[in-house]
Amino acid sequence: MKKQSWQEKWNATYGLNKDPNRELLLFPLLLNISKPIKGKLIADLGCGNGSLVVKLLRYAPKKIYGIDFSSNFLKFATDNIRDKRVTFIKSDIRRRLPLKSNSVDIVYCTFVFNETKNINLILKEVSRILKKRGRFYLMTTHPFFPMKYYLYEKYTGKKNDKILNVKGYFENFEGKFNLTMAKQTPPFYHHRVEDLINSIINNNLSIRRVNELSTNKKMINADPRYKEQSDMPKVILISAEK
Repeated sequence: MKKQSWQEKWNATYGLNKDPNRELLLFPLLLNISKPIKGKLIADLGCGNGSLVVKLLRYAPKKIYGIDFSSNFLKFATDNIRDKRVTFIKSDIRRRLPLKSNSVDIVYCTFVFNETKNINLILKEVSRILKKRGRFYLMTTHPFFPMKYYLYEKYTGKKNDKILNVKGYFENFEGKFNLTMAKQTPPFYHHRVEDLINSIINNNLSIRRVNELSTNKKMINADPRYKEQSDMPKVILISAEK
């Protein structure tokens, strides 16, 4: 029997709407602050299985380009979503994107930066494809989140089982994120807050808003295990404009 990839396992577990983090915490805020969406041309960088694309379609966009490097995720996305307003493209978002300069109204990039060593390469392309006054929404693991595991190791002398090879906040380390349900460890790149902010500014984008998100009551009600994470930021959401 062929071993499932972590993308296959993740999709089988969460599908389009079963991830409490996205459904109960992240997407509601993201979609609310990124209005208006109607009539806009959108690029979703690192679209995965299309979980955000499905939500965006409810707001009547003109066109959505879902871009991902993973053949597995793109297969799930194309199987899940059949809408003439959506085009899925296989492309490495760290390289030049197959989209025209100054052509896109809104760019989303969710949970990709921690899988990427050089985030500047992505932001350079974001800036290129965005129209003047186009909007960019970045959502990624909060840079402080790995520090829970770093401090655990520092003060107990034991290894944690979530972010492997974790180091201190000021080190741009490459670790491994232990996907328990997939029993696999994809790469995890740690970027500081200043790395995120400065890379955005240095690529001619103006930051408009920053949100630090933790668990909420809906998540805890759905799964009480989230309560132990309620005193720390899990995700950072940065809104910017060209």
